[in-house]
Amino acid sequence: MFGNLVHIELIRLFRSRILKFSIPVGILILLMLTLFCEFAVQMNGIEGVIPAPVFRISYYTVEYSFVMSMIAPLNVIATTCGYNKYRLAVNIEGAVRNRLKLIISEITGIVIFVFAINLIVVPALFLVSLIDNTEISLISSGNGAVGLLETYLGISLSVLFSCLIVYLISKFTSHVYLASVLSLLFAAFGLGATVFIGNELEKNSSMLNIIDDSIGTILLAQFIIVPIVFLSILLAIKYRKADRI
Repeated sequence: MFGNLVHIELIRLFRSRILKFSIPVGILILLMLTLFCEFAVQMNGIEGVIPAPVFRISYYTVEYSFVMSMIAPLNVIATTCGYNKYRLAVNIEGAVRNRLKLIISEITGIVIFVFAINLIVVPALFLVSLIDNTEISLISSGNGAVGLLETYLGISLSVLFSCLIVYLISKFTSHVYLASVLSLLFAAFGLGATVFIGNELEKNSSMLNIIDDSIGTILLAQFIIVPIVFLSILLAIKYRKADRI
């Protein structure tokens, strides 16, 4: 049963009309940004700042991560909100006694979806590295295949975090636009809170000396773990009296 639930979620994610529309738009945006990158290289706009091969790898990785961080979460929002809008609960939850099992199956489907769709970046980065005859080492300490793998994992985990946040938010409404706005507000609030805490830690020199080696971990927990835990608790409260339909 659990495998079937994951399969259903994957079908909904990969056959979403939002995904079919957003992929061509995303490709167009990537093409425009790539052309801008090449224009900057050809016009020597980066001369003396960063080598052209490194710039291409870095620029493409950042632009791909940016575009995918919009496409994947938007698709998750539409799919999750559509669950209630199209009354799929009537067909699914009547046969599933444990609501937690259903949520875990949906999250599992999202994880597989994110890592599968981000495989697109692997041949793209490999092609760029062959053109410039350079190593892939943007967000990793490794080069070659190791750098490529670590870059892929870094992008995928970043996109997955965004998808998990919007998934939890979308469980509270069936309206795509409302969930999208709430997700943007939540992201802005989380980023602001993280920056505020970082600035406060820097101002307090005594505290900074004690936890200097742990600041990165603290800010990472604030920006990733805290929002997920907070939204999970709210969702558990919402479903506390409803194990099934």
